[in-house]
Amino acid sequence: MEILHDELIQNLPVMMWRAKPDMRCDYFSKDFTSFTGRRLEQELGHGWLEAVYPDDREESFRVWNTAFNALEEYSTKFRLRHHSGEYRWVLSRGRPFSREGKFAGYIGICTDIHDQVVLEASLRNKEAWLADAQTLSQTGSFRWNVRTGQDEWSDGTYRILDFDPDVTPTYQRVVQRVHPEDRSHFVEACAKAARDWGHLFVEYRVIHRDGTIHHVQTQSRPETEDTFVGAVLDVTERRQTEATLQRTQYELSRVSRVSTMGELAASIAHEINQPLGSALANAAAAARWLNAEPPAMAETKETIQELLADIRRASDVIKSLRALTSKSQPNFTHFALNEAALQTIKLIKGELDYRKLSVSFELDNEVEVLGDRVQVQQVILNLLLNAVEATGDLSDRAGSIGLTTSLVADDRIRICVEDNGPGVPAHAQKQIFEAFYTTKTSGMGMGLSICRSIVEAHSGTLDYADTEPTGSSFCFTLPIAAKPQP
Repeated sequence: MEILHDELIQNLPVMMWRAKPDMRCDYFSKDFTSFTGRRLEQELGHGWLEAVYPDDREESFRVWNTAFNALEEYSTKFRLRHHSGEYRWVLSRGRPFSREGKFAGYIGICTDIHDQVVLEASLRNKEAWLADAQTLSQTGSFRWNVRTGQDEWSDGTYRILDFDPDVTPTYQRVVQRVHPEDRSHFVEACAKAARDWGHLFVEYRVIHRDGTIHHVQTQSRPETEDTFVGAVLDVTERRQTEATLQRTQYELSRVSRVSTMGELAASIAHEINQPLGSALANAAAAARWLNAEPPAMAETKETIQELLADIRRASDVIKSLRALTSKSQPNFTHFALNEAALQTIKLIKGELDYRKLSVSFELDNEVEVLGDRVQVQQVILNLLLNAVEATGDLSDRAGSIGLTTSLVADDRIRICVEDNGPGVPAHAQKQIFEAFYTTKTSGMGMGLSICRSIVEAHSGTLDYADTEPTGSSFCFTLPIAAKPQP
């Protein structure tokens, strides 16, 4: 079992490390040495510092040393030399662990966040540039005669719509430049503004002569009884930035899932070791039945069935782990919510057993919801882990955690995770969903922020409430999958 446990740890998709009480590292996972391209012997002790970027080395060791002296969890960001020679940003998180009640050292993970750090810096620069550009540059302007269909365009409008300056501007020319999928929407918006003699605001795509697609906004107001005056703005970069931000948000959410899986390594190993241990016992029993004189075929068949069930249990845990750490893009499908919730709880069963906690269930009738199963499980997992942390160290009462699902409308279902921990201080309740805000002594404060972003991407809400007499309740809603028409 210990060999299987070590293999599991080695094959987790994270860079893991372990340090002894004297602060000297005695273990690095394969992912860590594969990342740095250095031999294990080079990393042991304080050798890992040699691969840290020189300007980051002192601060990294200071955070490390401070955490060790205080026996506290820590989280720090620094640049680590990749085997390619490039220094890449990593997030290192560690926490103390004990054996037989005695401090035995630190265990932690490093996560490659370089692409996210660089992308976020680039996006900040682009956003600043766009803000300056919109302030300093002139947008395209036009005058449109509704009665004759004739237009007057500024140079900026010619450029945005990709017409040569000697072309006679007309409404019909604009319509032909609009993307076919947006054309009817554009025409209807213009017709309504002309019919109601009101303000126009419409966003659409235009196809330039080189085949590139640009996103354009047009705003106008009536000027005389026959004409509108307005402006056009190319918002292509803004839309591309928003799409990039969405991709960044998804990648950040995946990094959070991988980090969580690393922290739950021992718990997951426990969940795999149990069925594997049972499988070994059943395999031995089957061998004994077959060696009997005569062979006990009925007992052998029954034992093999139990063996297969054990293997399936271990396989299910591994499949769940792979799904939660995969890089697949968001995939909105119909799935059974209660089944997904119960499967998520299995991943933390070892942690629950270690802290002598259990989760009570109050599940509504099984319904299918519409969403990304992995992301929804990530939200449930984060809320459950927060509840475990809140109740795991209570001294005056036994910790309790509850998970409920309930219909709140014909098309919505609410999922709640409650605990009887100390709750969230009143002054912090409005900030707990903000990025980088945390009431903990460690961590980046991204968990609840990511959870809310995921839920809102599912057209739902995530809220917090106190429970009586003490404790926390986090509830979020999801849309129920539409039933197929008969």
